[in-house]
Amino acid sequence: MTAELTPEVVHQSLTSLIVRLCLASGESIVDKAPLGPNAMERLRHESRMLARLAGVAGVPQLVAVAHPADVIAMEDCGGPTLAQAIHAGPLAVPLLLQLALQLAQVTAAMHEPTIGHDVLDDVFGSEG
Repeated sequence: MTAELTPEVVHQSLTSLIVRLCLASGESIVDKAPLGPNAMERLRHESRMLARLAGVAGVPQLVAVAHPADVIAMEDCGGPTLAQAIHAGPLAVPLLLQLALQLAQVTAAMHEPTIGHDVLDDVFGSEG
């Protein structure tokens, strides 16, 4: 599978560029390209951590598609980013509570004996 159409920039910072790409199949993926100092080292480390977290609900899952070597390709969960949702206006309390519960469930699932606390920083990044 190869990407088609113009990528949608989901997030960009000094340390990463995240884009959503449509595939010829109609599905979309998210590509994350680490930027700046130690980008390739961070890419390899994050790829290893995501591989260790394969199958954990709520954690981005790696996908096997053709992509550049300096990019991590992941499943697209669809929908707006949290930043986009917040920019659109205040979140309704039920939605906010649902997001908080989902975050707690994902964090609990990730907090297995084989996964150290530093993995959370590696997956979510230190930018917040």
